Amino acid sequence: MHLDKDGAIRMDCSSECAMAGLLALRDKFDLAFANDPDYDRHGIVTPAGLMNPNHYLAVAINYLFQHRPQWGKDVAVGKTLVFFCDDRPWWSMTWAVSW
Repeated sequence: MHLDKDGAIRMDCSSECAMAGLLALRDKFDLAFANDPDYDRHGIVTPAGLMNPNHYLAVAINYLFQHRPQWGKDVAVGKTLVFFCDDRPWWSMTWAVSW
């Protein structure tokens, strides 16, 4: 595991610094995936580099809503946002987004 940009060891697969080892191999594979230990973050490496995980999720969600007519109008995607202060959760909120 490579050090993150602040010099800390962090399992952040959305960080180019932390993913430097896999990025160095990007020409050997068409696509490579990585995730953090609790599987709530992911990294996707292509020959062009590290994909932005939020861009990937937005495209995937849009695709699913466009190609799953059996889901109906009441299906939504949930998102939770948590703010931390001094390494402790300060507040969180969850909302649903539908297409």
